[in-house]
Amino acid sequence: MNDQEKKDFSVTVPEEEPAAMPKKEAEKFVLQEDLDFSFAVPAEPTDEEKKAAKKAAKKAAKKAAKRNRRGAGLLYVCIVMIVCVVLALGAFLVVRDSLAIMKPSSDLELEVEIPMGSTTQEIANILEEYDVIDYPFFFRAYMRFLNQDVVLQYGTFNLHPGMSYEEVKIALQQINLRETVIITIPEGYDLLQIAQLLEDNDVIEDHEAFIDYTNSHLSELVGERGDLVPVNADRFFQVEGFLFPDTYEFYTDSSNASAAKKMIDRFFEVVDRNMETIRDGMEKTGLSFVQYISLASMLQKECSDVNEMNRVAGVFCNRLENPLSYPRLESDPTRDYANEVVATLSLVPVQKQMDAYNTYVCAGVPVGPICSPGEAALKAIAESEEHPYFFFVTDSEGKFYYSETYAEHQQICWQLGYYGA
Repeated sequence: MNDQEKKDFSVTVPEEEPAAMPKKEAEKFVLQEDLDFSFAVPAEPTDEEKKAAKKAAKKAAKKAAKRNRRGAGLLYVCIVMIVCVVLALGAFLVVRDSLAIMKPSSDLELEVEIPMGSTTQEIANILEEYDVIDYPFFFRAYMRFLNQDVVLQYGTFNLHPGMSYEEVKIALQQINLRETVIITIPEGYDLLQIAQLLEDNDVIEDHEAFIDYTNSHLSELVGERGDLVPVNADRFFQVEGFLFPDTYEFYTDSSNASAAKKMIDRFFEVVDRNMETIRDGMEKTGLSFVQYISLASMLQKECSDVNEMNRVAGVFCNRLENPLSYPRLESDPTRDYANEVVATLSLVPVQKQMDAYNTYVCAGVPVGPICSPGEAALKAIAESEEHPYFFFVTDSEGKFYYSETYAEHQQICWQLGYYGA
C-alpha cells in the first residue's frame, strides 16, 4: 500500500468548555455581586436641630401631664360623687328605718320573744329576724345616742314592721305580766278545729275572725316562704295544712296574726329540718310543695298509726304512678272535707270547689291540704313502702287490710261488713 493509499485515523478532540452554572445559582451569584455593603454615616445634628427637638419633647411632656391631670381630676370627681350617693342612700335608709318614714305599712302584729338577760345587741338581732327593724347596728347606735338609762324588758311583745326605733323602745320598756296558756293541737286537726280550740282557751277572741284573717293575710304570715306556699284562690282555706300540730304556750288575748304566725313558723321549722327528705318525696311523686303537703294531710287523716304510714303512703304512690289505671286516689277524708267543710262553710256552695277537694271526683291530689299533718306524715311519703297494693281498708279496731285488685278489696270489705264498698 503506498503513502497515498494510507488513511489518516487521527481524531481531533475539541477543547473542553466549562460546565454551565445552574440558573438559580447564577441568579444568586449575580445578586450577591450587586449587593452594596456600604453604610451611610448619619450627619451630626446641628445645634438648632437639637434645640428644636428638645423643645418639641418638652411640649409633648406638658401635654401628656395636662391630660393626666385632667383624667385624675375626672376620676376624683367620679369617686366623690359615688361616695356622696352611697352616703346619701345610707343616710336615707337609716332615717327611714329609725323614723319609720316611707316604710311599707303593715297591720301584721308579731309576737316577739325577748329572752331574759338579752343584751341590746341580741335584742337588735331578734328585731331584725322578725323584720321589725332592718339595721341592728343603727338601732344599737340609736339606743347609745339616747345617753340615758334605758332598760328593755324581757318577755313577749306585740310589735309590727312599721314601727320606728322610738316606738320599739317604748314597747320594750313595758313590763309584761300577761297570762299564758299551754295548748296541744293534735295531728290531723283542720283549720276550723284549731281556730275553735284557740277560742275555747282564750287565746283569740273569735274563731271566725281568726279564719277570716288567715285567709286574707297568707303572704304576710309566710313572709319569704311565699315561693313554697303561694296564694291560690282555688284553695278554700289559704293556711290549711300549714298550722303545725304541736304543743304551744300562747298569751291569752293574743292577736290573730301572732297566734297564726307562731304555728306557721313552727311548720317551717319542721319542714326545714326535713327538707331533703321532702324534696326526695316531691321528686318521687312529681308533686309541688303544696301538693305534697296535701297528700301528707290525706295520709294523716287516713292513718294515725306511724307504724302503718309508710305502707299506706305506698298505696297512694302506686296510684300516682299508674294514672291510667287509677286516675283518682279515692280517699274518704277528702270527700268528707268537701261535704262537711267546703260545702257547709261556703256562703254559696260551689260544686267545682267541692270537686277540687273530693278525690273520688278529681284526678290526683286535692287542690289543697285537708288538715295539719304531723312530722311523721311529712316524711312517710318520701319513705313510702314499695309493694303491689292499690287498695286498703281498716276494721273497727283500726287494723289495716291491703289488696292488689278491686275484686280482692271488695271481698275484704264484705267480710268486714262494709257492703257499700
